[in-house]
Amino acid sequence: MNTQPLSVEEVFAQAHEGKLWAGHLIPGLDEKRDDSFATVAPHNGSEIGRVAKGNASIIDQAVESAREGFNSGVWSKLAPAERKEIMQRWITLLEQHAEELAALDCIDGGKPITECRETDIPETLTTLHWYAEAVDKIYGKVAPTGGDAVGLIVQEPIGVVGNGMDPSFCAKLDITSSQQCTEH
Repeated sequence: MNTQPLSVEEVFAQAHEGKLWAGHLIPGLDEKRDDSFATVAPHNGSEIGRVAKGNASIIDQAVESAREGFNSGVWSKLAPAERKEIMQRWITLLEQHAEELAALDCIDGGKPITECRETDIPETLTTLHWYAEAVDKIYGKVAPTGGDAVGLIVQEPIGVVGNGMDPSFCAKLDITSSQQCTEH
């Protein structure tokens, strides 16, 4: 598998040939490309690639995989500093692929490449940097509040999230991705 960033031109060429692919991120899932639907360029309706379909069975597999991952402690029991380091390595990879991500955002969302390159991708990376930095600073204590306010923490496991992405933006992540999301 090639992990080198694609140029904007290479991404556009793959989209023109209908070769882009988005699948499920479930370990061990036997994913068949024929169980997918077309994704089209908003500006002309041409097929730019395929997106894997989801169904109840796939959701069950995602829930099972999430439970196994949680119980293994691979992420949930890592020290906050280790989670932070992993997130920072991931962000570095995203930064290395920023041009490629901007091109994908442009093609899939129908937005100008300059907006994707100069606003969407940098703002997404800034947000992810903030969350990575917050990992070892959020630890279940409430900051002092004024006399007219109440601060509290509710710890609830988040579980599996099935997400349909808004095509006008390239990434939607929140702080739960970086936190333990553990049960108590």
